[in-house]
Amino acid sequence: MDRLIEFNIHDNPYCLAIKSSPEVWSKCVRSQNKILKMTDPEPFFGMCHAGICEFVFPLIAAETLGFISVTGYCSDMKKAKMRIERIAPDVFVGEKQLFNQYELSTTRELPDFDEMKILLKPLCHMIYKLDDYTTIYHYDKQDFSSNEEFIVNQLISSLHRNFSSKLTLDSLSSECHCSKSTMSRIFKEHTGCTIMEYLLNVRMQEAERLLSDTVFSVQEIGEICGFSDANYFSYIFKKQKGLTPSEYRKSKAV
Repeated sequence: MDRLIEFNIHDNPYCLAIKSSPEVWSKCVRSQNKILKMTDPEPFFGMCHAGICEFVFPLIAAETLGFISVTGYCSDMKKAKMRIERIAPDVFVGEKQLFNQYELSTTRELPDFDEMKILLKPLCHMIYKLDDYTTIYHYDKQDFSSNEEFIVNQLISSLHRNFSSKLTLDSLSSECHCSKSTMSRIFKEHTGCTIMEYLLNVRMQEAERLLSDTVFSVQEIGEICGFSDANYFSYIFKKQKGLTPSEYRKSKAV
């Protein structure tokens, strides 16, 4: 499961805004890696660095398999607000908007922890059994730098994690340890589209989600989705979806 951390994309609109910053997203990944190093299998309740509270169920057998997280709660608004104030300067959304979205994206109604343990116990058991019946391979990324599947997975991970950033074929090929032409060919063969087409689709999907589910302005959503110019964002969005971002938002509000 540690290799799946890079693909850990939250649907929570607040988390999407937080993770628009590669630096903040990296902090999320580092925090999750701490759980993977735990030796105590007992579940616990805690608050992440961004103020979201979650129930965490570590999965530890002969080695740490991963964890199950049930998230989206707020148990201490004062503490959460302090954390939001601390990370707000690093994301594309203003502090007030970020806090408003936090309130909309979390609930203060916490489920009964003992009941949750009972409900998740079968799932934990299934994962342990899956581990028993499968062989775990630990690959060195360097050994697989020329493997086509690894290159595609690496690219998809980078595109989803860094869609807010200015991505270039040069930077992506450097990350994949292969030439731009080889990288582009392999990606097109495996996905049926170019790298930049895939990136645009990711950005449009996130823009639709944010326009539907958040209080962020069109300009803020454009920045979160990798468009520094609001007019260009509106132009591309209308070209792809047939509606301007504002028109799309109104259509979802009806």
